[in-house]
Amino acid sequence: ERSKNIDIHKRSKKVIENAHQNLNSFIKNGSEVARPLQRSLRNIMWEYGGVVKNEEKLKKGLQEIENLKEASKDLDVRPDSEGYQDLMLAFDLQASLVSSESTLVSALSREESRGAHQRDDYKKINNDFNVNMRVKFDSDENILLSKDKVPALKKDLEGLITNTKEIDNFENLENQYIKIKELLGEALDVNIINTKEFDRNDLKSLFISKKIYRVDSKIIISDTHLKQLVEIVGFMPDEFSVKDFKDKSNLSRKYAIPYLELLDKIGVTQKIDKAGSRKKL
Repeated sequence: ERSKNIDIHKRSKKVIENAHQNLNSFIKNGSEVARPLQRSLRNIMWEYGGVVKNEEKLKKGLQEIENLKEASKDLDVRPDSEGYQDLMLAFDLQASLVSSESTLVSALSREESRGAHQRDDYKKINNDFNVNMRVKFDSDENILLSKDKVPALKKDLEGLITNTKEIDNFENLENQYIKIKELLGEALDVNIINTKEFDRNDLKSLFISKKIYRVDSKIIISDTHLKQLVEIVGFMPDEFSVKDFKDKSNLSRKYAIPYLELLDKIGVTQKIDKAGSRKKL
């Protein structure tokens, strides 16, 4: 309320100078481009930061992120008369790297399985981890992890969690995933499968863990197919038509349209006109 009644807000000159210095530090010639690094980061998190994790995957993911952080130091960022897209993408990449590293560091420290956080090397809930993980930077911008005790759940929420089926057979879930991938086939014009042949809870777990995706009422694809689609988009121009996508992917309209709608939904592309043209995000 007090802020609403103030006509002029004072700002520290030092804060403004630091902000300018931060902006200017990004603007330089380099050998790397932000978009491919963003796509690489997305793939790393899908591969190593999914719902079912383990120490080996998480450490591998953190190493891959370190490699991307090193590459990001040589970003090519050159704003011009057409705008500041390079600079915006550089900021987005920087924030995404911090968020991704924090996620994997927290998951590695949490040596248990709880809710959506599932580890096949620590399959049970550990009450020592009834905490929220908090991350912050030290003076050298290294991530520091701390734990905040979580207050007791309300009785109604506790009942919902207690009565939820626990994922306790990771091997069976993996076998179901492999079987679905085999039935779908490797090509992007996937086979239509009958989901009623699979356990409903297993399917739900695979959808939640982003191992499989529902494209429409009939089409389901695996994370491998989605990765192929993202790679195809990577080779497209910044803006492209449905025909361009069909030609590049060798897909019929039956598959191309719902695939593009899925890519819109997960934030890879965005529809920009009634004809169905897309732009890459």
